[in-house]
Amino acid sequence: KETVEERKSRIQGYIDAEEMRLKRVEGLQQNKKKRVAEDDPVLEAKLLKREQKLEARRKQRETELYQKLGLKTEEQKAAEKMEQERKAASNAEEAEEAEES
Repeated sequence: KETVEERKSRIQGYIDAEEMRLKRVEGLQQNKKKRVAEDDPVLEAKLLKREQKLEARRKQRETELYQKLGLKTEEQKAAEKMEQERKAASNAEEAEEAEES
């Protein structure tokens, strides 16, 4: 039976492999776009839209994998940090108001 660390390592490997695959696909798409989009602005817009969908899907997949692992994505960490800072600021304000009265 694998340990938690081995499991995390294995899933991190999956994440890394998926990122490498996506980078390779993006590189191929970039080359194709450069050749084709120079001539056709409508096609360029379509390709841009598809690229945005792929990026959104990649982020969704990454978030799902991190949730399965019980880890947090960078966005979640940043949001939690901002929430903690906001709470700390409001607590400080309440303390000041309590001291004044």
